[in-house]
Amino acid sequence: MLADRGFNVFESIGLKHAELNIPAFTKGKSQLSPLDVETTRKIAHVRIQVERVIGCVRQKYSILQSTLPITQLQTLDTQGLTTVDKIARLCCALTNLSDSVVTRE
Repeated sequence: MLADRGFNVFESIGLKHAELNIPAFTKGKSQLSPLDVETTRKIAHVRIQVERVIGCVRQKYSILQSTLPITQLQTLDTQGLTTVDKIARLCCALTNLSDSVVTRE
């Protein structure tokens, strides 16, 4: 899982048995170590790709660009998903079936 600095999500991630990747920061140091610089560069590269995919999904499906009724945020199914959660999942699944927007190195 990726997170930006300042987000306190450690407990949520632990419950999912996931790994948290956050950029290094220079708190109390004059500069980052070479290892921290490389790790932060890799995280930044992935974040750029994630932002590109999110932008593609939002642009591709007009339902995600419009205002949705508040009732679509309140109705939960047996799995705890709202209607808007289901819409977003479906749009992301359809995007996954499309040609990739991520460039390969």
